[in-house]
Amino acid sequence: MLLNLLKLAFGKIIAIPHRRRLAAFEEATREPRVVQEAVLQGILARHRDTDFSRKHHFADVRTVADFRRQMPISNYDYFEPYITRVTRGETRALLADDKVHMFAMTSGTTNSKRLRDAAASSSSCMPRGRRAGAGGSPTLTVSGACVSSLMGSRGG
Repeated sequence: MLLNLLKLAFGKIIAIPHRRRLAAFEEATREPRVVQEAVLQGILARHRDTDFSRKHHFADVRTVADFRRQMPISNYDYFEPYITRVTRGETRALLADDKVHMFAMTSGTTNSKRLRDAAASSSSCMPRGRRAGAGGSPTLTVSGACVSSLMGSRGG
């Protein structure tokens, strides 16, 4: 009986942060456009000191419409020079982070193989592959959400 009470109490204590996160998520779903605009502004502010941000005048972006005007819809080739610079150690070409945890090569199923990055602050990045310098050529991978946040994916 005491063990069951302890389990119940412990379970309730553990659940508190999860309930808070769920409540915050549910609150965000009530005004998705406002939340997404705030996320965009946070990403732009975080990356304001990158060469990519300066080239696209992200410091002047105040609205989603501004962002769409400043950032053309682009394919990998548009970003490749910046990614190449990151692989050479110039992380500020494209990323706010000073350190890239790893590089990964995409499988190239739709086109040629391509490099992707996994920076430290990218909480949505799910790194896979070999660490840079550990057993072969550096590889870099990130989740779609991470790439979208860095490379100008469009939303609502």
